[in-house]
Amino acid sequence: MRTIDITGHHGRIMLTENEHDDTTTIDVDPGSHGVVFQPNAIELTADQLWQLGEQIVSWFGAKVLRADDQHKLRERIERVLSENESRCMDDDIDRGVVVSALVRALS
Repeated sequence: MRTIDITGHHGRIMLTENEHDDTTTIDVDPGSHGVVFQPNAIELTADQLWQLGEQIVSWFGAKVLRADDQHKLRERIERVLSENESRCMDDDIDRGVVVSALVRALS
């Protein structure tokens, strides 16, 4: 069972995944933080929303990249491809070497 618990303004959101029966439940708890402007409304800051997205994506074995991370990743890929440009056009063995170099660069 995996759980994501994000506490925002006026309450919290909890996602729980039960791997045994392949279900995911979302609980919205407005809490008792005074007046809530809308019934069951919870406000999340941009950082809290980002954390929620990152954690959901991590359930699927992926990672959310910020803009700087995307640029660094692109630079790594471009560097490896430019260093191995002639190998990319030769044969399958050379292409395999390039793929290995890409995997090392991305690890």
